[in-house]
Amino acid sequence: MTEFDNIKKICIKEIQEQRNPSITNPRWEDENGRAITKALVGDEVYLCADVTDIADGATAKINIVEKDDDGNDDFVTELGVAVQDGKIRRKWKVVYTEDNDDTESQKEMEEKGYTLPEYAFTVECEGVESEESGQLDVKDEIVLTVKNFDELKGKTLKLVWKDGSSKEIPIDSEKLKISDIFIGSACMLIK
Repeated sequence: MTEFDNIKKICIKEIQEQRNPSITNPRWEDENGRAITKALVGDEVYLCADVTDIADGATAKINIVEKDDDGNDDFVTELGVAVQDGKIRRKWKVVYTEDNDDTESQKEMEEKGYTLPEYAFTVECEGVESEESGQLDVKDEIVLTVKNFDELKGKTLKLVWKDGSSKEIPIDSEKLKISDIFIGSACMLIK
């Protein structure tokens, strides 16, 4: 080995020792890069973080959990993503994960008959792990567009779920925002 090779090896080692890799600011974003804290089942959201001293192209691992009040969070999925321009950004379609194993779940089950999940994630890359992201709450609402509004104006939309529960909504605009509903399929009737 030449003296030049030795010096090169020492320089590379010193540069590597000076690196201080980190993953910071884990956050949920919408498609426009705006921070979000709520989403609907089926929405596409982005799991994002900033990285320092980790090379572009390095593979990061994102672990998503469903949060529990008692700290025993439930693993949901693991996603892979490459670091690009000092950032991590990975699209994920929000899924429904039953949340029935903590105190808050029992209260929600008694009040609504179902539970809503809350998600968080961490990012790991090159032996470094981020702090946990903020929580993403799954909303329980839908927005329906009434295509033939002129014909249906003044009528009532009735949603009926498998368990027989129902909700009636007056058709008073072309966009109906319906909150506090059950997650899952429902039969729609117009009367």
